Amino acid sequence: MATAVDQKLLRQTKFPPEFNQKVDMKKVNVEVMKKWIAGKISEILKAEDDVVIELCFNLLEGSRFPDIKALQISLTGFLDKDTARFCKELWNLCLSAQSSPQGVPKELLEAKKLELLQEKIDAEKAAEVAKNRKDQEQSREQDLDAGWRPWKIPNKISISLAAPVAIPTSLTSSCVFLQINIGVTPFFAKSVPATSKTATITKPESDEVAVSQAKWKKI
Repeated sequence: MATAVDQKLLRQTKFPPEFNQKVDMKKVNVEVMKKWIAGKISEILKAEDDVVIELCFNLLEGSRFPDIKALQISLTGFLDKDTARFCKELWNLCLSAQSSPQGVPKELLEAKKLELLQEKIDAEKAAEVAKNRKDQEQSREQDLDAGWRPWKIPNKISISLAAPVAIPTSLTSSCVFLQINIGVTPFFAKSVPATSKTATITKPESDEVAVSQAKWKKI
């Protein structure tokens, strides 16, 4: 039963117009709403508070047609300035739920669809990263079998017509073959004497290229 103080607050508080619409809880999937309520209250309080969550459950389930205005007054001492926003969102979801054949608010259905879509996108990205890593490992093994060795150069090379890049040292052969790839496409390939200290990379235009692989082998 509402106290005299509660009755006074009910008269003094300005509620949104949707609070005048009734919700039939028999048409609402209560378990879905409970999950939303628990998550939202924990988000507001920045902690799980079973007392406040259970209080909200009881106020919502206490009647087939709950009084959202009384519920807001009862929760004000716990949710403080966030109470009105929480109750308005809760009531709009309940109104949406009772109009749905499944008793689930369409807003939560859309959110779930987006969540599943994002999970699918993340899974596809993870699979692509794993595949690329596997392909790179296989390519590296094939290169090693063919006599190629990694050539350490910057991941990005600023090229202004001609750029010198250090080549591998301490080679016993008379000549080495150098190759730099962008993606899987070689954009620089050149034979140089092993005694050279740098290889000059040339490109028609001035730009910066991201190197996916640089390698050398004795010839």
